[in-house]
Amino acid sequence: MHIKNTLSIVAIALGSLALSAPAHALSYNFTTLNDPNAASGTYALGVNDNGDVVGYYIDSSNDFHGFIYNGSSYSTLNDPNGANATVANDINDSGEVVGYYYYNGYFNGYTYNGSSFTTLNDPTGIHGTTVIGINNSGVVVGGTYGDINVPGHGFIYNGSSFTTLNDPNGVKGTVANGINNSGVVVGSYADSSSHLDGFIYDGSSFTTLNDPNGANGTVANDINDSGVVVGYYTDSSNNAHGFIYNVSSFTTLNDPNGANATFPFGINNNGDVVGYYIDSNGSYNGFIATPSTSTNVPFEFSPEQGFMLGIPLFIGLRYLKKKRAYFSCSF
Repeated sequence: MHIKNTLSIVAIALGSLALSAPAHALSYNFTTLNDPNAASGTYALGVNDNGDVVGYYIDSSNDFHGFIYNGSSYSTLNDPNGANATVANDINDSGEVVGYYYYNGYFNGYTYNGSSFTTLNDPTGIHGTTVIGINNSGVVVGGTYGDINVPGHGFIYNGSSFTTLNDPNGVKGTVANGINNSGVVVGSYADSSSHLDGFIYDGSSFTTLNDPNGANGTVANDINDSGVVVGYYTDSSNNAHGFIYNVSSFTTLNDPNGANATFPFGINNNGDVVGYYIDSNGSYNGFIATPSTSTNVPFEFSPEQGFMLGIPLFIGLRYLKKKRAYFSCSF
C-alpha cells in the first residue's frame, strides 16, 4: 500500500503526539438479506444512515430487479426502460437511489427520487454509463465506457455537469464506486498489468489503497464520513475476502456463511456494512453486518488518520448475453 503523506500541519502535529484514548475493537453481527422474489441470488449494495438497503435480485427467469429493503419489507425497483435488468447501487439519507439498467446493448445510469426515474448518462460514455454511488448532496459517481484506448473512466456528477476521474495509474481503466458527504471518492483502477488496485481521491490527489493480503487485487467500494472504507481483496489463491480500512489499518471482514467469498459494497455512518457472500452451495446471498462493541483497545491518532478524517467499479456481477452472469463496470 502506498499512502501519500500530503498532510496538513495540524494533522502532522496530532499524529506526532500519538495520543492514546479509549477506543473499541469491533466485531460484527451478520444477518442474511434475501429478497423473497429471488430465485438465483440477492446482492445488497448500498445502505444509508436510516438503515435502508438497496441492491438487486435475480428471479426465476434470470431477470435482474432492483430492490429497497426498509428493515422489514422489500420493494422491487425497476426502471421502466430496464424492466428485465435493473440494479440499485446506492441510497442516500433522503431516499434517493442510483443505479443502472441494461437496454439495447448498453448500461444506462439512473436516479430515482422516490416516485420517478431519470436517466443519467455521461455524454462521453457512448458505450454505457453505470451510476454507482451517491452522497447526501446528490453528488453521484460511477463509470463510463466510450474510449477505445482506455476501456473505463470514472466520473463525478455534481447535479449539472460531469467531471472525468481517472487515477494516473489506471492505464487500463478507472471506476469510482463510492462518495461520502465530504466529497471523498473511492474506487479502483486497472494498472498496466491489469492488476486491480483500490484508490482514495480527496478532491485533489489519488492515494492507492491495497489490502496487504490482496495479492491478486483490491477493490474499494464505499467510504463513510469518518473515512472508513469497505471493499474486498483477492488473495494469492484467488479467494475473495471483505475488508474494512479504518484510516490506518485493514481488517478482514468475512460473513461466517461465506465459505466461498464475501464482497462488502456499502457502509453508512453507523458502521453498518452491506454486501453479499457465496455460500458452500455456490448460492449468492445478501448480508448486513452491524457492529457490536467488544473490548477496549489502545488507539493512536496517526498521521494517516489526521489526513483521512478530513475526507463500488465494483467488481461483481456482469450482465452477459443470458442475463445470468456478472454485472460490473468492465475495464
